[in-house]
Amino acid sequence: MNGHSESTFDKNPEIKKELDYKAFLSSSRVNINDIIPVPPICIEVIIDGTGHTFGTLGNFTLLIGKAKAGKTFALSLILAAALISGEPFQKVLRATLPDNKKTILYFDTEQSRYHVHKVLKRICAISGVSIPDNLIVYSLRKHTAVERLEMIEFALYNTSNIGMVVIDGIRDLITSINDEEQASMITSKLLKWSEELNIHIITVLHQNKGDLNARGHLGTELTNKSETVTAVSKGEDKNVSIISAEYCRDKEFEPIAFIIDLDGLPNIVHGFAIPPKNEQRKKIAPYDIPPETHKIIIKDVFSVQSEMIRSELKTSASANISRHLSYDLGQNKIAEWINHWLQFKHISTSGTPGTKACKYSINNNEPSKHPTELN
Repeated sequence: MNGHSESTFDKNPEIKKELDYKAFLSSSRVNINDIIPVPPICIEVIIDGTGHTFGTLGNFTLLIGKAKAGKTFALSLILAAALISGEPFQKVLRATLPDNKKTILYFDTEQSRYHVHKVLKRICAISGVSIPDNLIVYSLRKHTAVERLEMIEFALYNTSNIGMVVIDGIRDLITSINDEEQASMITSKLLKWSEELNIHIITVLHQNKGDLNARGHLGTELTNKSETVTAVSKGEDKNVSIISAEYCRDKEFEPIAFIIDLDGLPNIVHGFAIPPKNEQRKKIAPYDIPPETHKIIIKDVFSVQSEMIRSELKTSASANISRHLSYDLGQNKIAEWINHWLQFKHISTSGTPGTKACKYSINNNEPSKHPTELN
């Protein structure tokens, strides 16, 4: 009987596929009587004695920022808090890792072994843990994107008691930051790893040079699927860096300011006056935005309708510019963006311009060169 069953199975892969999907659906079903516990908080920000969720087990977060904004210093603060799990770190950060999930993995894809070692020494210095036995650090710069991805996945499934993972340089696990298939693959990996292993993963990605978005299609995918998106930026005083919550599934925490002391160590500044988020943002003009960002926004603008009259275009453009740039534009500014898209042939018109019969659509021909591309 078993032999016959195996033979049928081998000759009919579709039967196996159907049975696999039935098992997947059965294990994935959510029933009204299920008792599903709240995901345990593993990192929180303490403001006036109240904890605000930064990250939970079973999820991943995205840390973004411009080059040299202080992203790795911000990571050092978070990892120092994780090393002394359970105790408030510098009165603001608290990590709570279960006893069977105290191990922390830190993968750096950009820096040399020397500089990664400096980061490790910095984490030890500010945490007061001279030789951490639960923090494992890897420098992956010399490896290819495919090798990095495979090494990280192997480490995750072959290291005991993992609770937190940092991937400083998620972009270096793929070959193209604007490849939709690769971006989806990496995001799916993060969702799978975090849920199957019940860990929290912190990923790091640069912001675009011309706006405040995480870079490329990868940034869009990670932003959409992250539990929390946190930005690190320089304050008006360039000696101060600010960690702020951009998008949170839970209530946003108040921004955190830190400085680098004379020993090169980050220290949180208490009572530092930080402007509200909308006052921190600069006015954004279409000329300031890289062409690839325009293309991503325009693709989303026309994702529901391939052709629109001007009023429909303005509504969709306003919503998508606001979503991608976290910046609300007035009607005059929206018109400026539409004119920019027309000028550089990102979009085209059919019908008589200025009439209700005129419709707008994506221009499938090669757009004109943007000023940032003319060198």
